[in-house]
Amino acid sequence: MANSTKLSRVFNLIELNYKNLTNQINNWLSSKYDKSGILFNSSSPYGQILEVNKELFLHNILYLKNFVKQLDIDQSNSKRMISNIARMSGHNPSRSISAKGTLKLKLKQGIDISKKVAGGQITIYNDTVIRNKTNSLFYTLKVGTDKNIYPLAPGCQFFVPVLQGKYERQSFTGDGTISQSFQVTVDNNAFIDNFDYQIFLNGNNLRIKEHLYDMLENELACYTRTGFNGGLDMYFGNGKNGIIPSIGSLIEIKYLLTNGLQGNILNNKVNDFVFVDDIYDDDGNPVEVSQLFDIFIETDVIFASDGESIEYTKSVIPYVSRNFVLATPAQFIYHLSKLNMFSKVNAFNNLDMIRFDINNDGSLDYININEMYLYLIPRITDYFSNDVNYFNVSYESFYLDQTEKDRIITYLKMQGIVSITAIIKII
Repeated sequence: MANSTKLSRVFNLIELNYKNLTNQINNWLSSKYDKSGILFNSSSPYGQILEVNKELFLHNILYLKNFVKQLDIDQSNSKRMISNIARMSGHNPSRSISAKGTLKLKLKQGIDISKKVAGGQITIYNDTVIRNKTNSLFYTLKVGTDKNIYPLAPGCQFFVPVLQGKYERQSFTGDGTISQSFQVTVDNNAFIDNFDYQIFLNGNNLRIKEHLYDMLENELACYTRTGFNGGLDMYFGNGKNGIIPSIGSLIEIKYLLTNGLQGNILNNKVNDFVFVDDIYDDDGNPVEVSQLFDIFIETDVIFASDGESIEYTKSVIPYVSRNFVLATPAQFIYHLSKLNMFSKVNAFNNLDMIRFDINNDGSLDYININEMYLYLIPRITDYFSNDVNYFNVSYESFYLDQTEKDRIITYLKMQGIVSITAIIKII
């Protein structure tokens, strides 16, 4: 304590000016040993050690200053920090969304089915992984059941839904305490799809709720949030609201690991996919897909997103809606802007009183019809590449086709919070 008090009289320890503090040290050493410039200089051993310490001090101060700056959301430029601040404010940042489409597999001409495929039919298992040759990304086939069997005949063709990314699993163990939480961590350059994940407790598929208080007593449910470290956080209940995983219980999560916007396929080439996983004939032997089928993109593999931008997250925090209902134009704009897919998002409604036979007794009553009109302009820069720019991008990129409109409506309904009186129309 005595040494500390003595030093405080010599140095101004709260001096954070790099040059001033350096001068204080040099002046004190020169005065102490009365040999300035002879034994003490930057080339002497002690002088070099001092220079290193000063540099370390400088870096520490700069790091501290930058860290404090990141805590101010208006000045922060760190996506992770902004996302975490948003989490604490009540806003759950949207993660990436996988591109989706449909592939067509058409049997090549001249194939002798009896020689090439035992039993004359093939089996494709759900979640079969393929890879795109152009962008080298993984895609997954979704056949709707554990497996699908396709009989083969000359000229036959069949269609398989596909989404970008591949599935992974992680497991955890319950400890019997209330309000258990688990962090699903992934690599920094990987993203868990915003919607495509399932959570299991001892093999039981859990319902995903919005909040702790949305869960019933001991209900097989949990709620999730975008992780502070970029993955996904899972939260369980307290018995009164949601189930408590018992000691030793097995908690598993299956999630789609996606590359977001990179997964959009803009040039629909033929035979641009290779199968990573096998498909099988009737005897259980793998078949060579490239020799049997031509692969076409039937419906565009698009509608991907990198999640909400940091600019949007910053702007939306003061306006986070806590009623969890999609009913007003502002709430529709809030949820659609989170997709980070459109250069312009607007919404307006038309509340009209109309007469309708509610009781089916011939008498007409007045009811409200809430028609919500969505005005959405695609962000065409998402289609740009080394060969595509504003001047040669396809004309269709400026408009939403019916498939894209249907996917937007599906996205809104997946939220589970659309008002039952709302009729949604995309203009």
